[in-house]
Amino acid sequence: MTLLNKSGELWVANGHNQHRCIPKGMRMGYAELVNPTCVNTLSEPLSHEDVTEERASFIDYTLMLAPTLNEEQQTKLLDLLKKFPDAFEKSHKDSRRRINVKHKIETEDHSPISQRPYRI
Repeated sequence: MTLLNKSGELWVANGHNQHRCIPKGMRMGYAELVNPTCVNTLSEPLSHEDVTEERASFIDYTLMLAPTLNEEQQTKLLDLLKKFPDAFEKSHKDSRRRINVKHKIETEDHSPISQRPYRI
């Protein structure tokens, strides 16, 4: 990836068999300039499991547990949180720019409901 004028081009591969929508302008990460003498080349790319485990080790999941849960529920919740660490931001800086994801609601044979938006 080369950076020009604080933007760059990044190619993404979808490893799933489901369609994924990445809206234009969606922030997927950040890049920093590094000293070339500090860069080491890996002979094999890291697997998704390695990256997930590395990311999971930085997050303190005990802060997300409700005291009302019993021990079994807390264990199950911890396992679930560690399985999907990318669902959480590492810092408040990650939440600066949000893009609404486009979606489609399947209504089968029914016509969509048409009414004006209103406040709840």
